[in-house]
Amino acid sequence: MAVQGTFLQKASRAVPTQRQQTATSHLNIAPELPSEFTSTFTGRVTDSAVLNPTFASVLQQFQARSTMTVNSTCAGSCSGAVAAAGLVATCSMSPYNWTFAKDFYDDYPAAQFNAFNISFGLSHDTVPGSNGNPTYVPNSYYQVWRNSRLTVDFHVKDGRPATMVEDTPVTVGFHRRCVLRPATVFYPVVISNSTIKLQGQMLEDEVLEFLDIYEPAIYGSGSGTTWLGYASTVAELYATYVNVSYAGAAGYTYTRSGLFGTAYLKTLGDVVSPRAMIDVAFHDPTEDVLSGMRELAFRMALAAAQDPASGRWVGKNKPPGTNTNTSSPNYGDYNASLASVLPFNISTATVETRNLTVYQTDWVYGSLGIAWTFGMLLLITPIFYGFWLLERRVSLSPLETAKAFRSPLLDDVNPRADLDMIRAQAGAIRVRYEWSRLEVVG
Repeated sequence: MAVQGTFLQKASRAVPTQRQQTATSHLNIAPELPSEFTSTFTGRVTDSAVLNPTFASVLQQFQARSTMTVNSTCAGSCSGAVAAAGLVATCSMSPYNWTFAKDFYDDYPAAQFNAFNISFGLSHDTVPGSNGNPTYVPNSYYQVWRNSRLTVDFHVKDGRPATMVEDTPVTVGFHRRCVLRPATVFYPVVISNSTIKLQGQMLEDEVLEFLDIYEPAIYGSGSGTTWLGYASTVAELYATYVNVSYAGAAGYTYTRSGLFGTAYLKTLGDVVSPRAMIDVAFHDPTEDVLSGMRELAFRMALAAAQDPASGRWVGKNKPPGTNTNTSSPNYGDYNASLASVLPFNISTATVETRNLTVYQTDWVYGSLGIAWTFGMLLLITPIFYGFWLLERRVSLSPLETAKAFRSPLLDDVNPRADLDMIRAQAGAIRVRYEWSRLEVVG
């Protein structure tokens, strides 16, 4: 029996596995950002210096790389592409030459150059109305901006050796220009346990549609912005330079703006020797910068859906509960008391993965266990030979077992009685079980 039990125990085992199926997931995320979401202008300042509370929270979570949460109907883990507000990037690259005066080697006059530089610029086209003037959002000071462009320029000396051109030292790097436009973007994501994680990178994202944006045409206390504030924020996060210049008898000196650029230093060179000094080189920061800008925009889309009162919804995509009366001074304002559903309920096709436990059969051990069972049956079959000589039916009833072991209570029962006869003859006997003895009662 021990051998049989071992075989049968090993014949099956519990194995964790995953099951995948296509499913439609619904989640709360904004396909377009509202106006006045990121910053508020104060006084006569035209810089978005004061962040709005919702965006300030988004920025804190972004810098801490906190887990992103989302309301969704996904059960288990779901992977797919979700349409949400973001940016679409196109980049171009060309070699970039830094040419030094001959005096750079002769230590005089002082020559300098930026070996690493990231800069930002924001431009747009206004939409002319019938009178040729820019188009405004009804009952507001917001102009309609089309073809908005956030430009990021990377100038990086990436370690290619310096060369001499007509006795002038030339060191080569690259200039990459990326142009980012506001759009509703398909983000590859993985949703799991009410959390959402971005996959891929910005240059791989597909655009659903490019969006007009709505920014103030005048500045003053109380007016707000979305994309100007976003552009200002990412510029403060990533705009940087590392400059190399001659410092006279002290040798060559490096100066910088911001810490971000120095984090990509590859080789420093020799700050004493001018020829070795120009071997300074940096890693390419493009993917990291674009990934950060992408994640920040995605977090903004999540936060705008979770807190729809954080801005004015004057674009194409508005959550339920938004004032859509263009004649009202409150056009675009969100009123939670008028909303009966989630602000946004975006449907997306996903592949749902669930963790399951299944039992797998090992047919080798299973077959051995079954064979052993039948073998044991064959071995005990001979002991039943001649059962017909008993001239009665035989069972494994406890009464027959007790009778076979000569129980005192069944001494008066016919020795050849079958189970029915035992019950008829001894069934009325009352017994009581005690710790050490069995006695007849009555």
